[in-house]
Amino acid sequence: MDIHQMKIFLSVFTERSITKAAEKLNITQPTISEHIRNMENVMGKKLFIRSGKEMKPTEFACEIFPGIIDLINRYDKFLDQLDIKKESVDKLSIGSSSVPKIVILPIAIHNFQMHYPDVKMIINISDSVSIIEKVKRYEIPLGFVGTVIPDDRLTYEKIFEDELIIACRKGLFHRIDLEIDDLFKYKFVSRDEGSGTRKEAESYLKKAGLSINKFKPTIVTNDFDIYVDLIRKNDFFGFMSKVVAEKKELSIHRIKNIKLKRGIYALYRNDIELPHEYNSFKNICKSI
Repeated sequence: MDIHQMKIFLSVFTERSITKAAEKLNITQPTISEHIRNMENVMGKKLFIRSGKEMKPTEFACEIFPGIIDLINRYDKFLDQLDIKKESVDKLSIGSSSVPKIVILPIAIHNFQMHYPDVKMIINISDSVSIIEKVKRYEIPLGFVGTVIPDDRLTYEKIFEDELIIACRKGLFHRIDLEIDDLFKYKFVSRDEGSGTRKEAESYLKKAGLSINKFKPTIVTNDFDIYVDLIRKNDFFGFMSKVVAEKKELSIHRIKNIKLKRGIYALYRNDIELPHEYNSFKNICKSI
């Protein structure tokens, strides 16, 4: 197996599509298919299973993926040492949960595009748990989330510090620091269980000796825009990033004597080396 075949394997693995891999590498689909078949013949194992239009990696393909990435990275470093121009990344595929999407990404993408105008960006927006799972499954190399789920295979880098607060429409509560009993006077809106904000809110309430289930949420949603609108237009309250609440012009409150700092994190797998462009984007995010 040569470096060219490794890059074909990498493209099919990350794109989950022979068509998209062919477009990315600027070669024909039959050529891609032939190289994959040759690799499977050499290894004696199936690498991909077609499911509709999607090419799903087999368990064996997932096992060898980190090694293929490592070999390609070492090859690129070798070219660097020889002062030979290596291929640059022409596309960044990243994932983000709701809070980083609002707080970090707009400025970071603008600044990144100023330095890398030819690099296409694909942004996957989902809840924190889903983004973490996508990184774990090699579906995206880099994610941005609002909570940490410890895993030896992942590295979390804090890129921004925020505060978790209680948000509501202006005038609902008449003081900033609230007693626990104040919260039972109004209905509670919650994010779904995959939300980083929800997980951090559970930690927040635990400090006050409470469970989030004590409030019996009236509405649970995975749509952040709906979540904000429900809080803004009704006598509801919910937990939210302080920065986001300020941007959305919501009233900001805290449980008396409890203040919870929360981080926004970049995460990636330990067993692959991020290409230069991904590291550049991550560093831009950290500088905001």
